[in-house]
Amino acid sequence: MEDIIPKIKLNKKSQSDILKPLTIDHENHPSLQRIVDAFENSDKVTLGYSTLDKDDSMSKPSLKKKLIYLTGASLRDHLFNKTFQKYELVTNATPEEIRMILNFYKFSEFKPYDKKNSSKYSKLEATSMNPFKYYASKWDSYGNEMGFEIIVRNQILHLDTLDKNPKYLLESPNLRKFTSSVHDDAMSRDISVNAIYLKLKNSDGENTELYDPIRGVHDIIHGEINLIGKDHNKFEENPDLMFKLVEASTRFSDNNKLSENNLNTIKSNYKKVKNLPKLFKKSYTSAISNEDVPTYHYLKNLYVSGLLFKLFPKLKITPPNMSLFDDYVFITAYILQNNNDGLIFSSLTSMDWHKFEIKEIVFVKSLIDWAKN
Repeated sequence: MEDIIPKIKLNKKSQSDILKPLTIDHENHPSLQRIVDAFENSDKVTLGYSTLDKDDSMSKPSLKKKLIYLTGASLRDHLFNKTFQKYELVTNATPEEIRMILNFYKFSEFKPYDKKNSSKYSKLEATSMNPFKYYASKWDSYGNEMGFEIIVRNQILHLDTLDKNPKYLLESPNLRKFTSSVHDDAMSRDISVNAIYLKLKNSDGENTELYDPIRGVHDIIHGEINLIGKDHNKFEENPDLMFKLVEASTRFSDNNKLSENNLNTIKSNYKKVKNLPKLFKKSYTSAISNEDVPTYHYLKNLYVSGLLFKLFPKLKITPPNMSLFDDYVFITAYILQNNNDGLIFSSLTSMDWHKFEIKEIVFVKSLIDWAKN
C-alpha cells in the first residue's frame, strides 16, 4: 500500500516558511534520537529463540525492520511552521514488537497509571530511575494494548500501532483493528491536515520523506481545513469535534475563518448532537489560552456557527465585536454581560464550571457594567 501513496520530499531550501524537513539532533528534538535509532535497527532485535538451518548451523531469527512516523497534530504544527510540545508517533510494529524493540534499546517498562488495566502489569515496578522508560497507555474495551507513552529524560512521547479505529472517539474503541497501511490509519482520523505521515529514519539530520494519503499537504498549502469522511457521523460520535474544527480553522485557514462548507456543516448539526458541557468548556478555555489562536476570530467563528449558544445554553450572548484579552474569565464575562448574576451562577454551575471561576466572571461582569455606566 505504501508504494501507491503520494510521497513528498520536503526541501529545506524552499522559500516558503511551511513544509520544512524535521531536523533531529542534540539541539532539535533530541528526545526522538534514541527512538529513531531503535526502529532503524529493529531488524537486529532477535525473537528470543534459536533455529536449526539447512546446513545444520544455529541461527537466531530477528524482527523484520519496523517503520515509525511522526503524525497528527505534532506533524501538522511542524509543517505549518508552528512549535509543538507533544509528539504523536505511529508504527507498523505491534505492541508486542514495540516492547521488544524498546527493551532491546535499554528502555525500562514500568506500571501504567491506568487503574483499570494496571493489574495486568503487577510484576512491573511502579517507577524506574532509567531516563529512558515506557508504559502501556492505550487499550481497547477488552484490555488489548494499542499504544504506549515513552519517556525520554522527562519528555513524554506517544506511540501507537497503526490502526483503523476512529481517532476522534471519546472512549476506547470496542476492539482494536491494526493495519500496516498509513492510508487506512489516515482515513480514521478527523481532519486532513492531521492525517499526514513523516517517516523518521535519520536520528542526526533531516527527515524529509512525507506520506500524504488524503491530500493533507494540499490543504496546508491552500489554508484549508477539511473533515475526513462523513461529518455528521463524526459529530454524533464526538460533538466536541465541532469545537476542534473551529479552533483548527481559526489557526490555519485563510483569513482565520471557517470555510462556507464547514460553517454550514456545523450549523446543520450542532442542535442535533448531545451536550457535553465539561468537554466543550475545556476546548473553549484551551483555545483561548493558546497564543496561536486569534481570540477575536475564534469567538467570531463560534458565534456565527452557533457554538457559543451550544456552549452557553439558556443565556443571552453578546456578539464579539472587538479584540479581547486572551483570558477566558474576562471573555466569558464580556460574552455573558447581559445576563443577571443569579442566572449566570446557576447556569455555569450546572455545566461543571468551578465556583471560583464563576465568582471571578461575575466580578469582571460587574466591572464591565460599571464601565458602561
